[in-house]
Amino acid sequence: MRAYPGMRVVTRTRFLAETVTSAEGLEPSPLPAARIVALDRPVAVTLPAAAGAADRGSPGGAGAAQCLLRLELFWAEGLSDELDANEHCILCRTYLVSAGDNQPISQTLSALLAADAGLEAEAALLAASPGVALKAALLKAGHHGSSGSSGAGFLERVAPLLAVVSVGPNRFGHPGHDALARLHSGGRIVLRTDSDGWVEVRLGGAELTWRAFHGRP
Repeated sequence: MRAYPGMRVVTRTRFLAETVTSAEGLEPSPLPAARIVALDRPVAVTLPAAAGAADRGSPGGAGAAQCLLRLELFWAEGLSDELDANEHCILCRTYLVSAGDNQPISQTLSALLAADAGLEAEAALLAASPGVALKAALLKAGHHGSSGSSGAGFLERVAPLLAVVSVGPNRFGHPGHDALARLHSGGRIVLRTDSDGWVEVRLGGAELTWRAFHGRP
């Protein structure tokens, strides 16, 4: 995962909701559906003419654009404390927005990292009103592709073009056949780190590109 200047990126699968309440530099989002914190960092990107034009309905032009890299952290509220701790994990969605009008640049410049979220957390997020924006071109599937994750309704809301299952040898049977079937539905590309090796995904311009390889990068 690449870190931009002035931004530290930390990935941890079991990052629980209560750990973020005192995080410095994060501001509460006005969205009432779930507790969300957003962190913006300025970045300069070069976009082809197609990027942003189709998604935002405005003329697009090639060249450098001043954007904000937005990082949203959110989690399902109202879940029972008796549920597995995985259901209380933090999800992360990142995408680029225009520095001028604060609107997303392109849907292909977005990713959702579902951490260890299972069906209970997914259902709570889907039921939240007015709802949390979940759509992303790239989905890092929840809970290592467990059969108790990546529900059909959740995948329909996210509508990813590419799903990546981060998994290695384990005694739990991950990834589950049911989850894999749901992930593959609709013809989306599904990559697994246990069989496909390292996965590198680049979200840029109007395209999503990826490569998978064995051995260290």
